[in-house]
Amino acid sequence: MLDIKNLICGYNGKNILNDINFSVNKGEILGIIGPNGSGKTTLLRALTRILKPYSGNIFLLGQDIHDMGYNEIARKVAVVSQEHESGWMKVEEYALMGRVPYYNRFQLFEKKGDIEIAEKYMLMSGVHLYRDKFMQQISGGERQLAEITRALVQEPELLLLDEPTSHLDITHQVGILDLIKRLNSELKITVVMILHDLNLAGEYCDKIILLNQGCIYNHGTPHEVLTYKAIEDVYKTVVIVENNPISNKPYVFLVSEAEKKKNI
Repeated sequence: MLDIKNLICGYNGKNILNDINFSVNKGEILGIIGPNGSGKTTLLRALTRILKPYSGNIFLLGQDIHDMGYNEIARKVAVVSQEHESGWMKVEEYALMGRVPYYNRFQLFEKKGDIEIAEKYMLMSGVHLYRDKFMQQISGGERQLAEITRALVQEPELLLLDEPTSHLDITHQVGILDLIKRLNSELKITVVMILHDLNLAGEYCDKIILLNQGCIYNHGTPHEVLTYKAIEDVYKTVVIVENNPISNKPYVFLVSEAEKKKNI
């Protein structure tokens, strides 16, 4: 699905990412983790063509994204950012915006087929329950679901998400990631998402990239990446990593300063 080769990019002539190389297979869920300032958002901006690399290539289904037109990319890739620019728009209207890449040249309004597609994904995500509310009237978790729904209405093959669970309570975090996992399983959508919570990354991702100071520190399965040594090296924090007794996925336990002193 994605093939990134020798990517170098940054801002105002300063490199933020250096020599980034990795691939994402069709149907995978890839998590991108790393400390603040490690280059996670810069990488996502490069993948979405917001940021032009200084050098290197990003291939989508074998084609360089910088050789592709806007509508061509928008029909294959959907992005869920942290910033929701919805104005005074109802949830259903916002979801229907996902059909814009499919409009004909002089088309101004959605067609019957567009409405049917939006209805399908609103039902799948649950946002049909508040479809007539304005985006400003719903909670943060509900807005995030509406944002994901709009992205799904694009019917993409690749879904890119920038911290989809940030500022949400545990109920909404699990609900959104369960939805993403279900979409990945049922619709075979490939997913790349930035996550801050290491345990959520370990639980929901097939593969993980750990960034550190603009470089890939490690790339592999959750068990290969989420080791106590890697986390301590990159995050400079003492941790214990054990397996979740239910899923057998790696789970990271923090060790407070007070507890460290007790065990010296």
